[in-house]
Amino acid sequence: MKRFLLFGMVCGCLLSGCTVHFPAKVVSGRIDVMKPPKYIEQPQIVEPEDPGRDSLIVSPGLMWAGGWFWPDDRQLPQKDVARFSIELSLQWSPAKVWEAIFFLPAFPTWTLGINLGMDLYDSSMTHNVGAVYVEGQFLLFGLGALAVGYAWNFAEEKHGPQLSLLLLSLLYVRATYLFEHGWGLQLGVCWKLPIIWTWAR
Repeated sequence: MKRFLLFGMVCGCLLSGCTVHFPAKVVSGRIDVMKPPKYIEQPQIVEPEDPGRDSLIVSPGLMWAGGWFWPDDRQLPQKDVARFSIELSLQWSPAKVWEAIFFLPAFPTWTLGINLGMDLYDSSMTHNVGAVYVEGQFLLFGLGALAVGYAWNFAEEKHGPQLSLLLLSLLYVRATYLFEHGWGLQLGVCWKLPIIWTWAR
């Protein structure tokens, strides 16, 4: 009996240090501790979102136009007129900047700005000296622009509102009314050189 108990104690001590692993099907979401994964998922790099850009455009240019003039004095006849102007546009935009395409420069999709100009020659005036003007402008790239402003002719002491429509960034239509002088409507060509600064926010 003593021998049997001694044999059992020895076998128990020997078996206590043994471990048998039985293969089992690994359930999704659990890791087999005896077979760690060979490929550990790499952390994904999350790129920051584009904070956007701001653009500032300075565009000096020349404008040539011909048109008609209707004086306030009904006794005076309507007459054809010619006009030559210089203009400086200052524009700002937070919109997306298009890449340069053919002859079109890289430019924001839309802009807000002001136009400062002077009619160096205006045949509807007595001394052929035109007005200076300032306009607020909204522009859509590749389509055109709408500008509303005010004009002053200091030489002849005339002033009044002015409306301009730019088509395809090249052609323009302008209507001007100077109090105690008359209506003017011009169709012309606009040439400008845009200088653009763009920076990230």
